[in-house]
Amino acid sequence: MPSIIKSFDSYKIYHFGGRKPLEGVMATVWVPCFHHGKQVGSLNFMYDESDVENNDYENDQIILFYHIDRFEEIVTTLRYEAPLFLMLNTDSLEGALITKEMEPVGEEEASHRFSS
Repeated sequence: MPSIIKSFDSYKIYHFGGRKPLEGVMATVWVPCFHHGKQVGSLNFMYDESDVENNDYENDQIILFYHIDRFEEIVTTLRYEAPLFLMLNTDSLEGALITKEMEPVGEEEASHRFSS
C-alpha cells in the first residue's frame, strides 16, 4: 500500500509526569491531532531512544514516534505552519509531519526588514 496522508487542523499537547507504568512504555509527550474534531493521528515523543517505536497506522489513525529531542522543532512547526499533514508509508513505516504549501524563501526575514 502506498503512503497515507491525513490533514489536521488542531492538536492538544499532553506532558506526562510520574513513573512509567510497570509494564509497557509511556510517551513523555503525546500530541493527538484532529481534523474537524475527529482524531486522525498522533505524535508521540519518547524520553528513551530505545522506546521510539516504529510508526504505525491503527484504527484509521497515523501514529508517529519521535525522540523527545525533536519536540521543540516539531512544536514550532505546529505553531507556525498551516496547512499541516501527517504522512505514513505503510510499506516502509516511514512517516512525517509535512507542510503541503510552497514556502517563499526568506519569508521570516522579509517580515523583519526595515525601511530606509
